[in-house]
Amino acid sequence: MILYIALGILILYVLVNVLIDLSNNADYNSEFNNASDLANKQFLELQDIKNGILKKIERFYGKEIKEKLDKGVITTGMHKTLVRFAYGNPEDIKEEFKYGNRIERWYYNGYVNRLGNIKYKLELLIENNYLQGWKDL
Repeated sequence: MILYIALGILILYVLVNVLIDLSNNADYNSEFNNASDLANKQFLELQDIKNGILKKIERFYGKEIKEKLDKGVITTGMHKTLVRFAYGNPEDIKEEFKYGNRIERWYYNGYVNRLGNIKYKLELLIENNYLQGWKDL
């Protein structure tokens, strides 16, 4: 008889804990859904801003450059503002002046090597505000 009572109490205990977990999950799911809705709304706002910028780029630089930037493709001769639009802000910039020209080296895709030094996978060469080329490092 005591075994049945203990088993009944154990089942009741498990059932109560399951119900508590379910109610907590309902609160969590509600918070998650609210956060997800907010993130989707902000994403759509950013897409609208990006599309507005791309329309202005198309009017000034033409459809071909607009399509390249929309895909994240760069070409030599692009102004550094367009490069930044396509690739984002560089993680590091090294600047020098040579023969009266301003030369910038933009670095992307940084990682820490086994010696603890920061290395980059991509270097862009910007001379007098225009992209001259790039290389994988």
